[in-house]
Amino acid sequence: GGDGGDGGDGGDGAPLCCASGLPCFFASVRCACEPSRTVSAAHAAAAVGAGGRGSLSCGCGASVLRATVRWPPSLLGRFEALLSRRLAARKRWIAAVETALSGSPPLGEVTALLGRAETMQLHDDARAAELSRRAAGGEAWEARAAAMLAGKAACSLGALQAHLRAAGSLPLRLPQEAALRAKEAGARA
Repeated sequence: GGDGGDGGDGGDGAPLCCASGLPCFFASVRCACEPSRTVSAAHAAAAVGAGGRGSLSCGCGASVLRATVRWPPSLLGRFEALLSRRLAARKRWIAAVETALSGSPPLGEVTALLGRAETMQLHDDARAAELSRRAAGGEAWEARAAAMLAGKAACSLGALQAHLRAAGSLPLRLPQEAALRAKEAGARA
C-alpha cells in the first residue's frame, strides 16, 4: 500500500511515516518486530525518548531499531547549501514585502514580489495574500483607468474624480494615475 507508513512510498520511493503519513525523505526507522511499519527519524526519536511508547507502538528499545538513510552525506551537504540559499532568499523576500506593505509601492513592485512568492511556493503566506489583495485592487483600477484614457469607459469629470479618489484608497503607486490626473485637469479647463 501507500498509506500510513505500511511500507508504501510517497511517490519517489520514500517510505511513508506511520505517525504522520508523510514521506520520510531523508531517513526512516523500522523495528525488527514490525518491519512493515516505518516512522520518520524524528518520530522514532520521540518514541524512544518516551520509553518506546508513541509512533513505533511496539515498545522495543533502540537496540533493535534499524535506521535507513536515503541520501549520502555528500548530497546532504548540497541539500543544506540549497536550503540555506532558499532561506536567505525567503528572508530577503520577507524584508522586501514588509517594506512594501508599510508604504505605497509601485504596482509593478507588488506584482514582482507576488511572482517571487509563487516561485518560492509561498502560496499560504499571509503577506503574499495581502500582496495579492492589493495587486488585484491595483490591476482592476488600472484596467478601468486604461478604458477611461482610451475613451472606452464613461469619462465625465465626476467619473474621473471618483476613479482618482479610488486610487487614493489603494496603498499603491499606480502607473496610469498621472495620465488620468492630466485628463482630469484637461476636463476641468
